[in-house]
Amino acid sequence: EPNARARLPGSVAGSVLTACLAVAGVCAVALALGADVRGLAPLGDINLDCPAGMLTPTVRGPSEQHSTLSLGLSQYADRIYIICTDDCDAPVPEEFGDKVMLLNGYALDECNQIQGYDHWVKASQSHLHAVTHAMTTDANVILVLEQDSSADPEYGWADGNWAQFNQALDDHEWNMVRLGYRPLKFEYEPEIEACAPEACSCEAVGEVLCWLPNAGCDLRASDAYLLHKRAFQEYADGLRGGGVIDNG
Repeated sequence: EPNARARLPGSVAGSVLTACLAVAGVCAVALALGADVRGLAPLGDINLDCPAGMLTPTVRGPSEQHSTLSLGLSQYADRIYIICTDDCDAPVPEEFGDKVMLLNGYALDECNQIQGYDHWVKASQSHLHAVTHAMTTDANVILVLEQDSSADPEYGWADGNWAQFNQALDDHEWNMVRLGYRPLKFEYEPEIEACAPEACSCEAVGEVLCWLPNAGCDLRASDAYLLHKRAFQEYADGLRGGGVIDNG
């Protein structure tokens, strides 16, 4: 059961077997401007005067996209950003309260004048938009969700898992909690699985949680994560330079 910071009765479903907390640098961004970007608008100039792309939810109610895990995690966040494109009118749970902002990626591309960049860069700039907005608020922790993220029903978080999660947050000066990951280097080069760098060894701090003290490891996925304000600036700086949020 989440503590006073995040109360949720009963058991909850987990999105992945292992979530990652990261501290020494954000988990992480890598430069990935593959296309010819000459003549395009510079990245990172986020326009927060973008009403078409920064929306208040109009439809409230249960949604399969928002599991009991995300409902529990939402209570740790001061602001919630849902990045969407073609599903911005999907129901948003009442439990998220009034701290939700929908970010319409297509509209943000126009406001930020980045339509000519590839998908990965534009998607990353939507994540940058979320953090840039958060930096203008008094938020200590934000939850960022992509519209197609959902929990894996194979895994469940019991009361003891929430207790371990709370303890891990108290014991570590964390920057990010990732609910998803996809180590592509291991997928494409399985022979290196047995000799992963020691710096990227994830220390178990609970049944469904591990602690990763170093940045730059092959985690990738950007589908769902908590981000602490101590990492806002470093995170934003990486993306302003053309970093791709799910590229390592």
